[in-house]
Amino acid sequence: MVERAVEQSLVLKIKYVDEKGEVTEREIEPYEWDTITFKTRCRERKDYRTFRFDRIKSAAWTGDVFDPADERIIEQGKKERGTANTATA
Repeated sequence: MVERAVEQSLVLKIKYVDEKGEVTEREIEPYEWDTITFKTRCRERKDYRTFRFDRIKSAAWTGDVFDPADERIIEQGKKERGTANTATA
């Protein structure tokens, strides 16, 4: 599901379990993924987050799309300035 969301710039609504065991619901714009995590812009936090696949309880498409170019440009700028958010959601 995340691979398709990244490829088609689809917004996802997820239920996510954090390191404390608390479940939160987020709308995210996923723009990059690997085998363990995926990078997103979290609409609720209005910031970039990395989510672990093994902590997702559920995921669904919202029907919204986003412009992935905006996300990559902003994230690259943060990396170059050394201000990228490295915290896991």
